[in-house]
Order: sequence, then C-alpha cells, then structure tokens
Amino acid sequence: ALLKEILSDREIATRPALQSALWLYIDELDRSHTISQDIDDATGSYWHGIMHRREGDFPNAHYWFRKVGIHPAMADLAGYDAHAFIDEAGESYPTDPISLIELQRAEWANLFAWCAHHT
Repeated sequence: ALLKEILSDREIATRPALQSALWLYIDELDRSHTISQDIDDATGSYWHGIMHRREGDFPNAHYWFRKVGIHPAMADLAGYDAHAFIDEAGESYPTDPISLIELQRAEWANLFAWCAHHT
C-alpha cells in the first residue's frame, strides 16, 4: 500500500527510472524489468543490468552493463567495476559476500540519487 502511494506521487509517476528502482528495491524483479527495458538510455540499461544480476542471469547482466558504458552514477563508487561485480556475484562461494551486499546497496543508492537529480 505504501509503495503504491509512493509510485502514484507525481514526482515518481512521471519518472520511469525511479519506478524501476523502487520495484527492484522490494524484489519485484518482473515489474522493474518491464519498466527498465523500455528506458532507452544508459540509465535504463543500468537498472536492467542490476535486475538481471539480481535474478542470477549473469551473461545478460554483462550484456546490459556493456550497453551502459560508464555511467555518471558510477563515479561515486570508488574502485567500482560492474563486470567484476557481476563475476564475483556469480561465484558459487564469493570471497566476501557481505562486501557484495554492501556494494549492491551503495550502487542502488548512488544510481537512485543520480536519477532523482537528473531524470
């Protein structure tokens, strides 16, 4: 109920990147996917790539991150490499799963903040 209220807010309802992000945040991957695949720019590809990484479709995540190139939201993530992140997330036994979770949170927060100011 709260998310529906948030999504109906004019500031969110008119901004698909923020909608995709919010659905992704609550693990509604299909809803996020439907929106992000219709955003034809690097930001849409970024959300699309995150969604595929989260669902475990790592080759598809690589594809979408190749389409992203270098996104301005990545600049705030020191040492961030989207493809290395995908590879590490795809390991059966990641070296440091807590760090991956923290990086995923920081990545989402940075991209969401960037979208809030630029889309």
